[in-house]
Amino acid sequence: MYYLIIIILAVVIVVLIWHHFSKKIKKVTEYYQEALETERKFSRNRGEIITQIVLEDMKKEFLKDGKIKENEMFILPNLFIPDQSNPRKLEIRQIDHLLLLKTGLYIIETKHWKGTILFGATEKSLNNENLNLSFIYNMMTDSKKDEDNEQTFIFKSEKTKSIGEESRQIVIQNYGHPTAQVRGAARTLNKFLNEKLNFNVDYVKGLVYFNYESGGHNRLINHSKNDKNEKVVFDNKTQLKKFFNDTLVRNPVEKYTIDQLMMIKSLLENVNYRNK
Repeated sequence: MYYLIIIILAVVIVVLIWHHFSKKIKKVTEYYQEALETERKFSRNRGEIITQIVLEDMKKEFLKDGKIKENEMFILPNLFIPDQSNPRKLEIRQIDHLLLLKTGLYIIETKHWKGTILFGATEKSLNNENLNLSFIYNMMTDSKKDEDNEQTFIFKSEKTKSIGEESRQIVIQNYGHPTAQVRGAARTLNKFLNEKLNFNVDYVKGLVYFNYESGGHNRLINHSKNDKNEKVVFDNKTQLKKFFNDTLVRNPVEKYTIDQLMMIKSLLENVNYRNK
């Protein structure tokens, strides 16, 4: 009888502990989902909306031309993926757009930047025999960086007043390296999918799309050596559409079945959109 009472008490304690922690876990989950939804509502910008329209138009064209079927291309906007690369802190990677095709998975990072964009510049690329602009790189970056480390600078012309007279000044901003940013998101997504799915997810390709309308002082100057080896940077919708057209028509190597694309789509929608 004594042992039976001990066992009953132990069971009651275990149930109480489980109930206590399950409520905490539920609260944490609800908090995470609420924070995710809040961030999603306020994170869309004009550039991402423009990209969404471009991708939807591209899909319609491909469907009309018979290059794909309806369930062979999925466009997933504004995704948030848990990044557990740092065991001490859970971080979230935001993805502007993810394109699912039988030929691969493609992240599209939108940059709706105004001004003259000097993309992928290095100290070495800005230093040539005709004109040495490497001082810009040195002034706008950490001097300890490698001379081959690519950075992106934006030059903007702004009006200013000096002693009552109106004049113009050039403002320079350093925006780091967008391709490194999208590669990080691609690695995080790849790891997440391989942990959750029962089939191998191949390399996720990251693309950077500058979609501010070109003209006047708004243009892209591409210094990146990496982009010359593998095209990942686009500054107009024609280039972007050509890239995917060539992927489907010239090099149609299928990596995923329709069922696998549906599984990837379902998983990501479940994580991101289930509260909608």
